[in-house]
Amino acid sequence: MPKPLMPLFQAHPHYFPARTRYPVGSVNVVNQGLTVLLFSLLALLPSLVSAQQAATDRLSQITPAFLIGEAVSLSNQSYPDIDNAIQRFRNGDLQGAQLFLEKAAEKYPNLPPAEITLAKMQSVVRNAKAVHVLLESAVTKHPNDPEAYLILADQAFSGGRTTEANVLYEKTEELLNKFDKNTKRKRNFTIRVLAGRAAVAERRRQWEEAAGLLKQWAELAPENATAHQRYGIVLFRLKKPAEAFGQFKKSRELNPKAPHPYVLVGKLAAQEGDSEKAREAYEKAYAEEKSNTTTAQAYAEWLIQEDQLDNAQKVVSDLLKGDPNSISSLTLSSIIDQMNGKSEQAEKSLQKVLTLAPGNASATNLLAQLLIERDDPSARDRALSYAQANVRKYPNNGPSNITLAWVLYKLGHLEQANTALNAGIRAGGLSTDSTYLVARYLAENGKKEHAIKALTQAIGKSSLLIHRKEAKELLAKLEAEK
Repeated sequence: MPKPLMPLFQAHPHYFPARTRYPVGSVNVVNQGLTVLLFSLLALLPSLVSAQQAATDRLSQITPAFLIGEAVSLSNQSYPDIDNAIQRFRNGDLQGAQLFLEKAAEKYPNLPPAEITLAKMQSVVRNAKAVHVLLESAVTKHPNDPEAYLILADQAFSGGRTTEANVLYEKTEELLNKFDKNTKRKRNFTIRVLAGRAAVAERRRQWEEAAGLLKQWAELAPENATAHQRYGIVLFRLKKPAEAFGQFKKSRELNPKAPHPYVLVGKLAAQEGDSEKAREAYEKAYAEEKSNTTTAQAYAEWLIQEDQLDNAQKVVSDLLKGDPNSISSLTLSSIIDQMNGKSEQAEKSLQKVLTLAPGNASATNLLAQLLIERDDPSARDRALSYAQANVRKYPNNGPSNITLAWVLYKLGHLEQANTALNAGIRAGGLSTDSTYLVARYLAENGKKEHAIKALTQAIGKSSLLIHRKEAKELLAKLEAEK
C-alpha cells in the first residue's frame, strides 16, 4: 500500500524522573537540594537533547517533494510560495504558512488545496488535532477534491476502524470519477484507493475481492513492486501458488531489496501451519542466497520459531563472520543466547548493539527485559534505567511502554506499572513478545480471559516470539483453570 501520511501520535508525559540517590551525611538542606536539582537536570538532559533533535529531524522532512511531489512535476517548475510556506511553518508562523499556501494554490490550480498541504505539515510534527481540523475544513471548502477523504480513510484504516475506512475509500472513489483537475493527482489517488480497498478486503479475509483490486493496481502501476507482492500473497491465499510465485519474482525483479520469493512462500506456509512446506521454501531461499543478509536472517528467524536453535546459531554466526557489526544479526544472536539460558552472553550482544546504535529501541527493550529477570538488585536497577530512558526517548512507542510496565511491575511499583501498561496499549504497534508480557501481567492480576485472548493472539502470529514456549504453557494452564 502506498505510504499514507506519517503516523500521528499524541504526546504522553514522562512517567518518572531519573532516581537520585541522596548522599549519606550530606551537608545542609540547601546544598542537598541543589545537588538533587543538578543531578535531575543532568539525567533529563539526554532526553531533552534527543527530543530537540527529533523535532529538528521532523521539520527537515517538510520539503516541496513531500508536500506537492505527487501532484506536480518539480523538475521544470519551481514554487517559491511553497518554499516560503515551509520556512514560515518551521519558524512557527502558521498563519503566514497558510497564506503562502493559499497564494500558491490560487496561482497554480494543479496544486492541492492549502488545507491539505498544511495538514501534511502538521502531520509531520505529530499535531493530530490540527490535522483533523484542517481536513474537515478541506472537505467543507473543497467538497469535490478527493484527497481529504483519502487521508481520512488511510487514518481510519491505520486506527483499526475498518468499516469507516471502507466508506471513506468508496466516497473517495465516487469523487474520483468526476475529478478532472489534475491527471497526476487522479492517478495517484486511484492507486491509493485500490490499495486501501484491497487492504480492507484482506483484513476481512475477502480474498477474491482483494485479488481483483490488487490486479487492477498491478496493471495500473506495473513498476510497483509492492503491488505485485501483495497480489502474490492474496493469490497464495486463494491456493494459486504458481501464480503467486510469479508475482513474488516480479516484485523482486523490480526491487532487489524485496524478500526472496521463497522466503515469502515460507512465511505464508508457516502462517497456514504447513511446517514442511515452510522448511522447503526457506531452505531453497537460503541455498540460493546464503550471503544475502535479509534472506539469511529470515531463515534464522524461522529456525528460532521452530526451536532449532543450534541451526539458527550457525546461520547467525556465519552472518556475523561477514559483518561483525550487523545490528540485526547481533540482536538475533542475543535472542538465541537468551533462549538457551545464556543471559550474560545475550547481554554482551545487546550492549554491542547499543554501542553501535545508542538509540535502538528494540535492543534497549530486550536488554531491560533480560536484566529484570535476574536476582541481582543492580541488574534490576539497570533494567529500570534502560526502560525509563527508552520511554523518555520514545514516549509513543508501544513496546517500550510495555517493557517499562513489566519492569515496574516486577519491582513492585504497581500503580506506576498500570499507567505505563495503559500507555503502551493506547500507543499500539505491540510486538508478539510485548503482547506476551501484557498477557502475563493480566494473568497475574486475575484477568484470565483477557490474558487468554492476548496469548492466543501472540501465539497465532507467525512472527518471532522469543517466549513462544512459555506463552503456550501459560495458555494451556489458564485454559485448564477455566
